[in-house]
Amino acid sequence: TAVAILFVVFYFRELLSGGANLPIRSPNAYNGIVWILLYTKWDLVSLYFFHMFLLVVLLAYGMINYDRFRVPLRSGLIALAVTIALASSLPHLNPMVLSWKASLGAAPASLVVSVVGCLVGALAGAAFAPLAKRKIPTKPEATDSESSELQAMQHQPADSQSGSTIATDEPTNTVDQDNAPYKPPATDTSWPETPAADLEKTELYGASSREPSNKSDVVLSLALVGAALGSEAVLMVAVASLLTFGLERIIRSGLAKPGFWPATLHVFAVTTVLLACWSAAQRGLSLLIANTIGG
Repeated sequence: TAVAILFVVFYFRELLSGGANLPIRSPNAYNGIVWILLYTKWDLVSLYFFHMFLLVVLLAYGMINYDRFRVPLRSGLIALAVTIALASSLPHLNPMVLSWKASLGAAPASLVVSVVGCLVGALAGAAFAPLAKRKIPTKPEATDSESSELQAMQHQPADSQSGSTIATDEPTNTVDQDNAPYKPPATDTSWPETPAADLEKTELYGASSREPSNKSDVVLSLALVGAALGSEAVLMVAVASLLTFGLERIIRSGLAKPGFWPATLHVFAVTTVLLACWSAAQRGLSLLIANTIGG
């Protein structure tokens, strides 16, 4: 459902609007469904699917962490390599200042922007990861009185618990059970002890972790954002994700809620909001930097 909503929202926000949310790139003079069908702008269509690929991968990382598993390193590296390859082979996927294209050429400049953004995102993730670690609360152990009552109920015969006596026709066994030879219980080896779903998760993601938002997952997610959107965008995502993560922790500690949102889900949510209003955020950041330097 979340993926379907993402595709529909960005279909209107990015595709039908003519790229009004994208920085540097000038929006199309004509927009709407008629112009998309009759005069298709394939660069905008490819940008739309490129950004959807980024958001879907980030959502998958967040949900894997939410299920208390770690993101497979191989899949993260493959997604990162695909992102850098697409951004370098199709320069229009990576918004750049015109001076970069004029000095290096479109494809080399796009490769430099993507690689630098990836490195900046990895460094930001390495700085963010120690703050994002949190242990999942465990189930509270039973008290001494509760455990003693449970043991008494387990050792109590079933007839005495129900208050009735059941007559049986079987003869009473008078053999001393302590001296009887030991017979191991019969075991059925046709089925594994672990359910198939758990075995599948273990094979795909490894053993479950008590700290699912580990360092490699946060680094991978922010490196992926940097490779797709550039260094300025990934810095905005990292700072905003840190703020939302701290706010969520404060709210949950005040409400005494045991649940949690891993850091990768925060990265996904902030990246989605940034893409929806990327042009406005870029202009705001440029004005902030200009005023700071000018001041």
